Amino acid sequence: MLRESEISIRRLLLTVSTFVSLFSLVAIYALRYLPEDPLHIRASLTAYVIFFLLVSVLGFVGAIKRSAPLITVFAAHLLLDSIIFFIPRILLVRYSFSLPQLICSNGKFPDPLGDHPETSAAIQHKLQDKLKTLSSPAWSEGSCLVWMWSLEVVLLCLMTLHFATQTLLCVRLFGYAKWLGRKGRLERFEREQLE
Repeated sequence: MLRESEISIRRLLLTVSTFVSLFSLVAIYALRYLPEDPLHIRASLTAYVIFFLLVSVLGFVGAIKRSAPLITVFAAHLLLDSIIFFIPRILLVRYSFSLPQLICSNGKFPDPLGDHPETSAAIQHKLQDKLKTLSSPAWSEGSCLVWMWSLEVVLLCLMTLHFATQTLLCVRLFGYAKWLGRKGRLERFEREQLE
């Protein structure tokens, strides 16, 4: 009979490996539509995602068979993935910090009518007033900066949460694999004692 904690960790392992497998399949399909480039980024990403798919299938099989080595391989790859992709996430944050100033530098909207002499000044004035009442409260330079920096903080929190969750999950999976390995060795030892 399986313990309740083992059932929950197996469910977690099955859920994560299934999610990673489905995500990998969707990513492989989406990567087909990237254009070819001289650096072969599409081919490299596709190869990595296929490898990630195979490792997640190993994690799924390891959860079903209760195999410590397969679970360890899956957990090690998840941990390596979280550490390796931490660097591009930091670079993305560094780059994205320049976006609010870049996007919100011009708080004024372009004149939709331009400098056309054929439009009467009254119609142009009415249209500009309507555009200002619709857009100015939400998209002045100050409010644009507030919204953009709020999105930056949310992005940073989500990336940190993703990294921490993935790392903690890997630690739990390593613990489960270690427990399965000890249990397997103990069962083999007991069988040898009986023989």
